[in-house]
Order: sequence, then structure tokens, then C-alpha cells
Amino acid sequence: MKASTSASIVSRSAWALLQTMSQMSHLVLVNGHVPGLSLYSVRTNDVQDGWKAADYLLKKGHRRFWVLAGPMDRYPAVSKMQGFRERLAEEGLDPGDLEVLEGGFSAGIAYEACRERLRQVGGSFGRRSGLPDAIFAMNDLMALGALRALYEAGVSVPQDVAVMGYDDIELAQYAIPPLTTLRVPIEEMALLAFELFNRLMAGEAPRSKEYILETQLVKRESC
Repeated sequence: MKASTSASIVSRSAWALLQTMSQMSHLVLVNGHVPGLSLYSVRTNDVQDGWKAADYLLKKGHRRFWVLAGPMDRYPAVSKMQGFRERLAEEGLDPGDLEVLEGGFSAGIAYEACRERLRQVGGSFGRRSGLPDAIFAMNDLMALGALRALYEAGVSVPQDVAVMGYDDIELAQYAIPPLTTLRVPIEEMALLAFELFNRLMAGEAPRSKEYILETQLVKRESC
């Protein structure tokens, strides 16, 4: 990926800082990725995770989706969306039919976005024709915002609309209903990054620049 494209998925100031920091021999990114820069990183595969989310929802029989995304000029949102759309295309569905709502990686922004869209489709008036089968939120906070908006609109989860999150934060298991999500192995990432950092400090040259860990599907009652 060209540097100019890479810079578009982080702010220009952050890109300049990362370019400088990439010259540091001991820098390790945790749960981060910047295409175009040669950095040591420990992360998950966002494209694969978007694919996995779509795959699970499709196998549950869902065909119409809303995706609550973070800013679409940022790598995590762009890459998860890529994977999600790739899986829809494999199923013979038109990825262009996917409805994307800007959730800002925030519960509050996601809540407002869902509430407005539900108002537009008449979700609070008993008409379900405009609703999706399922909502995939790119983090659990946005999923929690969606659950609140659906509840206020009188939309049952998962009977009317299924909801799936990403991260598996502690609150996910206490949501009503408990949230189905993809668990990000944060503790494992931190331990591996610490080990990698110590090896770099000791003058070792690890064989790989990137260490990619798998997310785990956590099935609960929201989907």
C-alpha cells in the first residue's frame, strides 16, 4: 500500500509521528496496524474478523444487515468492512446492499445513529419491513448503543433483529440480552508484546515483524 493511502487511514499528524517512531528499533504496536510502515506489531486480523462476523450471521440465516462502523477513513473500520463484504459476495449477496451506519466506535454515537435510522424505517410503529435481520457492530460499545436504541423502539433482540459485537469487553456479558461477540485476546497480546519488546531490548532480531492472534466467537443470547 502506498504511503499516501496509508496516511489516509490515520490522521496526518499521527502518520508523521509513526514514520518517525518506525525508526525506533524497540517500538511494538499492540492491537494496531499501519500499512506502509515496517513496524513490529501484535494484533488480530481485522479483515479476517469482518469475514468471520459475516460468516456467523449468514449461517444463522440472516441476509439483510446494518453495520455499525467506526470512522471509515481508519484502518480497523475499513479492513473489517472489507472482510464483511467479501463474505457477503461469496454468499452471492450484493455487498452494495449493506447499510453502514457511522457509530464512531462510541456507544452514544451508535445509539443516536440507530435511533435515527429506526425512526426512518418506522421501527417504533410496529412496521418491521425496513429493519435488518442483524446488526454487526465493530466494537461492543457500539453494540450496546444499538441494543438501547432497539429496546426503546420496541424491537426485540434477537427475535426481530440479531446483534453482534466485537471485543468481548466485560459489559458484554451483562447486556440485555447478553451480547454475542468476537473476543479479542488482549491479555495474550500484551504478554506477547512484552516478550517481543524484551527480545528487542536484548538485541535479538525476531524472525517476524507481525504476530497475528485469533479472535474467538463468544455465543450469547443476542444472536
